[in-house]
Amino acid sequence: MTDYRLSPSLDSGAVPDNRVILLDPSGIAISDDGVILDSSDQTTLELFDSNGDPSGDYLSLWQNNLAAIKVVHYLNWLDLRGTSVSFTDSAQWVA
Repeated sequence: MTDYRLSPSLDSGAVPDNRVILLDPSGIAISDDGVILDSSDQTTLELFDSNGDPSGDYLSLWQNNLAAIKVVHYLNWLDLRGTSVSFTDSAQWVA
């Protein structure tokens, strides 16, 4: 059994509590396809509450003399060896 407590680690709220992902960075290739910027002052935005649920409110940028910028960053990755990424969804944490 390997002791992973001394390995570098990251915590993310986007990953379920019972999931553990192991990565070997030397076996992963990253492709950065750049950033696309787009702006508008004639858009209506749907607003969301703090839980990420639609609030039913809308904001017209044109009526409020506002502008919005959309940023899209395209990133891709590839597991070069086929064994550089593994995960389990059955982790049980002990206090």
